[in-house]
Amino acid sequence: MNYTGLVSPSAGNTNGGGWQYGICVGGATPQIGPGSCSSATGGFDFVGGASGSYTISVVKGAAGFTDYPSYTCGNGAGNECNFTISDFRGKGPKQIPITFLEAPTVSTSATMSGAARVGNTLTCAATFSGGTKTYAWFNNNVKITSATTNKLVLTGGYYNRSVKCQVTATNGAGFIASDSAAKKIALGAAATIRVKPTISGTVKVGKTIKSSTGTWSRAGTYTYQWKRNGVAISGTAAKKASYKVVAKDKGKYLTCTVKNNKAGYASASSTTARKKAV
Repeated sequence: MNYTGLVSPSAGNTNGGGWQYGICVGGATPQIGPGSCSSATGGFDFVGGASGSYTISVVKGAAGFTDYPSYTCGNGAGNECNFTISDFRGKGPKQIPITFLEAPTVSTSATMSGAARVGNTLTCAATFSGGTKTYAWFNNNVKITSATTNKLVLTGGYYNRSVKCQVTATNGAGFIASDSAAKKIALGAAATIRVKPTISGTVKVGKTIKSSTGTWSRAGTYTYQWKRNGVAISGTAAKKASYKVVAKDKGKYLTCTVKNNKAGYASASSTTARKKAV
């Protein structure tokens, strides 16, 4: 509240220089008689200079705030509630209608958009009657402390987990939260091959040859399987990038299948062109 034109206290003017205020209920005309103002808030005064400002906080339902009998302070139809101020010099009163700040309500419940699979991004949204919105995400009902925006990038660790979001609206009167339905996170899409792996070295009995990894749309960890005429060669020696050509390979065609693996994503494979062992 801003004020101007107050008369400073002086001899013979002990009531100058201040205001009195009260919270009054029960009618559209000024209510300043005994019992018509809430005793918890009425009767306060202050003395200051000729002009200045003062902040008054009125909270509906706060301890000590009582409505006038048969009336209720509120925003509904017929609920009359006024802030009344009177100059100590007897000028006034002036009534200002009060609109109480209500806690937000949910207009549209929280939802998540975006495909629920590793590698994608989920977006959380909800609408409220008012207030400031904040966001939280949950992984198997455990809050993800690092996720505080309306978006969540689904990394590999979310595979096969249950994810949901929560939106909270807050104002000076309170808060309300809305949770989305949970979604189970599926495997991310497999990487795609861009340049196939190749075999290097002389494919001759007793020589060691090697397979490259190839070039993929997404890096990963790689496993290898050497094959003889299209059939997997048994043993750990045939599961490495390098392979020593043995007598059994002579006259046969050798290939290597390279598999791209990454946690939370489907795996993918690519096979080299075949080369005949001599």
